[in-house]
Amino acid sequence: HLHNDISILQFYVKGRALNEQGLGMKAEGDLEKAMELFQQALNSYKETFSCSSKIAVVYEIAVVYENISAVKVDQGLLEEAIAASAESLKILRRTIGDDAADTKRRMEAHRSLLKRLLENRS
Repeated sequence: HLHNDISILQFYVKGRALNEQGLGMKAEGDLEKAMELFQQALNSYKETFSCSSKIAVVYEIAVVYENISAVKVDQGLLEEAIAASAESLKILRRTIGDDAADTKRRMEAHRSLLKRLLENRS
């Protein structure tokens, strides 16, 4: 049991580190590397999730999808940004509910993305 807990913690810490590195690459303008790191973070968190269904892990997955959405916005890929944002919002609504502050923040950000897409199409 202890070995399993250590494995879960390792995947979780790795996912967290990869997500932070991705944010650093995004800040430096290396969007491709940021996306690669965010994808690796998702994979690590999903591995954690397959070992343990902790809400914290699910929440971290939602955060990575938010970061992917931000990179897609910077790349000018609004439809892909909206898809990632929608995934984050779906996770938050399912795990912490519609009334949670983080869910409300994500809903507002998602509405803003949809509005931008509509404005770009007109």
